[in-house]
Amino acid sequence: MRVTRCIGLLMSGLVVVLVWTLFMQEDVGAADIRLELERSSFDRIPVAVFPFQMDKGVPLLGFSSADVLKNDLKRSQLFRIKNIDGVDGSQGKSPTPSLVQRVSMSGVTVAVWAQISRRGDTFVLDAYLFEGDAGRKALHQRYIAQSKWLVRAMIHRMSNMIIERYSGQKGVAGTKIAFVAEADNGKQLYVMDYDGYGKHQVTNVSTDGRLNLFPQWSPAIGESGKRFLAFTSYLNENPDIHVMDLVTGKRNHLIVYEGNNLFPAWSPDGEHLAFAASFSGNSEIYTVQAGKEMFTDPKLRKLTLSPAADFSPTWSPDGRKIAFASDRGGSVQLYVMDDDGSNLRRLTWEGRDNTAPAWSPDGRWIAYTCRIGRKFKICRVTPDGRDPVQVTHSPGDHESASWSPDGRHLVFSVTDRGKSHIYGVHYDGSGFERLTSGVSRASSPAWSPWIP
Repeated sequence: MRVTRCIGLLMSGLVVVLVWTLFMQEDVGAADIRLELERSSFDRIPVAVFPFQMDKGVPLLGFSSADVLKNDLKRSQLFRIKNIDGVDGSQGKSPTPSLVQRVSMSGVTVAVWAQISRRGDTFVLDAYLFEGDAGRKALHQRYIAQSKWLVRAMIHRMSNMIIERYSGQKGVAGTKIAFVAEADNGKQLYVMDYDGYGKHQVTNVSTDGRLNLFPQWSPAIGESGKRFLAFTSYLNENPDIHVMDLVTGKRNHLIVYEGNNLFPAWSPDGEHLAFAASFSGNSEIYTVQAGKEMFTDPKLRKLTLSPAADFSPTWSPDGRKIAFASDRGGSVQLYVMDDDGSNLRRLTWEGRDNTAPAWSPDGRWIAYTCRIGRKFKICRVTPDGRDPVQVTHSPGDHESASWSPDGRHLVFSVTDRGKSHIYGVHYDGSGFERLTSGVSRASSPAWSPWIP
């Protein structure tokens, strides 16, 4: 038995509610099944999801619990959902042993069923996995939350458990995406679940001003494991970089040099923050210390020196290199340097507008915005500059890619016919999916790290 905390972001500014979530696990000799992380649609593991049982007293949730789980598993690219013949989707009662065995013998490796119940103000999700031709119960795991609004989060944790059990890799269903959208006669920051559900505004005019841009999540910082959201704010009529504490909601004005202070990017260890600033004339790449001394002794360090504009820094996952965009060669291209500014080299050579680099968490790729003809698309290239690949092909302008923490997915903005929304794809360009609704001109998405 283990106890962890579930972090919920509520709509009043940025309020983080710490809810104790109890996981009870009963393992009865599960089959040893492991999947490779790269699988075609033909060899993904077949899984059947029985309709969930919703006990009396559970209010209407506004979504199908079983569908949330199915969509999580499909997005992982590791599972193939197999339909269950002869089962009414509205039933949801406990499947009989004979039904489980029949489904398991039809080619399903794993069958999943869950029951959601209510005990006073507490909601309980009991998850069951059945494996093998005999449909043997392999695992029973319990999730407990103290709010109806966390039922969906419990289902995401259930899907992550299944993904990790059969792949050995963490699932991303519990992660968040920050983005920019029009609000309060300006631009404000929003946060939503990784699947687009539960969006809420986290900056506002009175606290942050009318224009807030370029959100970036921090890794866990310090012994307390605090997380921050860095962004550019025009609160004081100058583009400064502010940092928001994701536990208290407190804002700090970290970088307030005269001129533009844009594109904050946290180092993987959370000890430094890279950004672009123009207080010396043209835009250059700088870093400041961002650990415990973040607000007392930031220790500014200049990394580039060029008469051109350098901007949009992104760190390699080992923290030793920084990629960025620059027009120093006559057109906007990507460059890579060591984290102290040495060993500078050009990364992209094709096209005239390659910008907004984002280094993948596994270090294999750098995604970026590329111009293809008259439109912007998302491309990716290896860190040595070889093998540039166009990832997205659908209509519209595609910009500002951000990686999921497992490196298997990308989010970005799509502007088409005067509207802009956040979309997601798998890293190979498949699974194109719109994530935002009910907002205007969404842009600049930033995918969070894993949230405990």
